[in-house]
Amino acid sequence: MPWGEMTITLHDVAFIMGVRVDGPLVAEVSQALECSQSLASLLGLRVMTTIDMFQNKGINWTKVQELLSKLSATDEKKMQGYLMFLLGSVLFVDKTSSMMKPWWIHYTNDIDGVGQYSWAAACLANMYRQLGIATRAGMNELCGCPILFLCWIFEYFPCFRPEVSPTYTEFELRCRKWAFGGSCRQKLQYYRKMLDEMSERDVS
Repeated sequence: MPWGEMTITLHDVAFIMGVRVDGPLVAEVSQALECSQSLASLLGLRVMTTIDMFQNKGINWTKVQELLSKLSATDEKKMQGYLMFLLGSVLFVDKTSSMMKPWWIHYTNDIDGVGQYSWAAACLANMYRQLGIATRAGMNELCGCPILFLCWIFEYFPCFRPEVSPTYTEFELRCRKWAFGGSCRQKLQYYRKMLDEMSERDVS
């Protein structure tokens, strides 16, 4: 910024998204066969089908939803599928937007323990990495956790804030506070000019 640097912190992730800062670290899982077997069991698919998902872009969330909407799916399996959705399509979004990396199944196998991991640290590290990638020439999309990034902007830059959601109540997660949506109403140059003319007094 014109007065110095600003960045998203672990406190911001916990405050905005409501995920843990402490706990076991999250790492990409290398046991593809084990995860393929778990995913096949969860969705009622053949193992070869889920292995193909690992080798390609992943699995579409709507496909997971379709398979788990069947009457034969238990409540536990539905919860596991929903947790996969939260991880793969909310905290760790990729360019496909609707595709999830199948190895999230590794963390959702233990429904009682999945909430104990340091998801805030993993989410923030991934967000930093994706912001770095987005600055490269030829890149026109941002991955990571768009909800975190948007709400962080709304928290600290009042000039960009939308209206407060009418359903928001005090002490809820801050990501639920803002009624954002729709397309930009101004051109990029307009927002660049606003940022260039800001001072530290314009930040809350």
